Amino acid sequence: MKRDLDLMRDIMLRIEERCPGKRKTTAAAFADLTDDLEKIGFHLYLLYDAGFIDAIPVKCTKLHYTDYFIYGLTFRGCDYLDSVRDASIWSSVKENLLRIGGNATMDVIAELASSLLRDRLGI
Repeated sequence: MKRDLDLMRDIMLRIEERCPGKRKTTAAAFADLTDDLEKIGFHLYLLYDAGFIDAIPVKCTKLHYTDYFIYGLTFRGCDYLDSVRDASIWSSVKENLLRIGGNATMDVIAELASSLLRDRLGI
């Protein structure tokens, strides 16, 4: 399955909104973002593996994907989300990525977004 950067951003925005403190959420909280729960599970795994979310993997034999008890974003996740939060910055990031084929590492994406933010701030 291919990584969907828009979905990852949307999931992180939702986690930020829904997970204050120790209130947990699961993959079902993102069902309105796509009708493919396996896709949500895959992207939660990527966010977990990258250290962007504070979560506990939950194996369930009834599911074809690993679910997670999600408690919130990590410091690294907050930094990444802050760099891509603004819709116009995110749009510019995606336009820039299209020029090189549409793919880049999360670190490159965050740096590009930060660069666009610095330009907007005049620093």
